[in-house]
Amino acid sequence: MTDMMEKKDEVKNEMEAKKAELRDKLSIIRDEKRQQRVGALSDKIQTKNDRWTRHASKILERLQTLLDKVISRTDKVENNVNDVSSVRTTILDAQSAIDAALLVVGEQADKVYEIEITDEASLGDGVSATIAELRTDMAVVKVAVNTAKDAVHDALKMLVAVRSSDEGASDTDPTVTIEP
Repeated sequence: MTDMMEKKDEVKNEMEAKKAELRDKLSIIRDEKRQQRVGALSDKIQTKNDRWTRHASKILERLQTLLDKVISRTDKVENNVNDVSSVRTTILDAQSAIDAALLVVGEQADKVYEIEITDEASLGDGVSATIAELRTDMAVVKVAVNTAKDAVHDALKMLVAVRSSDEGASDTDPTVTIEP
């Protein structure tokens, strides 16, 4: 937990340094209102990144909880002498997908977006490029989260299939009754 706190402090310090650097670069712009707008846009871009990565983290936490339930139910089904190897394989795939998505989200959360300011004429291009970079990065996060979601869904479907095939098999087993 302390590593996470240190990492947050490190990112926060990096953001503050980038803000100070941005203020220095904003001195190139003569119009004070434009300076304020660019500063506000920079803050807004970082806020969106933080909000989106927190949302993706919450989704991954819910997926992990769901996968844990699938694991628990798989253990119960296995106790009934069922072959659950296919379910275990999909569970491992789902766990790998969640871990990979968590890594992508963590890397995204650590990013600090900086608007490139060279001169007043290219200011709009710099802002647009930064926004485009954020969107591209968030698309990668979205793909990773959706891959994890699909993998957990596949594990759940596999468990349901194994459970339903077991219930069907036990109904069709012949039973011999001896009557006096």
